[in-house]
Amino acid sequence: MKDFKVTVERINVESFDTKSFHFRLSNNEEIDFKAGQYIFIKHLKEGKPMVKQYSIASLPSDKNKIEIVLNKIPNGYFSTYLCDGVQVGDVLEIKGPLGLFNLKEP
Repeated sequence: MKDFKVTVERINVESFDTKSFHFRLSNNEEIDFKAGQYIFIKHLKEGKPMVKQYSIASLPSDKNKIEIVLNKIPNGYFSTYLCDGVQVGDVLEIKGPLGLFNLKEP
């Protein structure tokens, strides 16, 4: 598990309440993860650190990219922050990969 800075490369509107976020790792870093793992996204809310976990939706072979897909939750702090506040080009802090529930190699 490691801390990374990522740049928002693309945001897709999948439905009225669902968006996918495509992040690129900074400084040509790579993240080694398995299908089924997740990341923490970090954010300061009124000076207090907040974290929220999101499943990784990208392929494990994409070592310098991370994709997440989320539904905007009414009154949900993090989903509202991401869906309404984050723009292409923004830099976010993530931590990962985490999780033991993943696909086993054949």
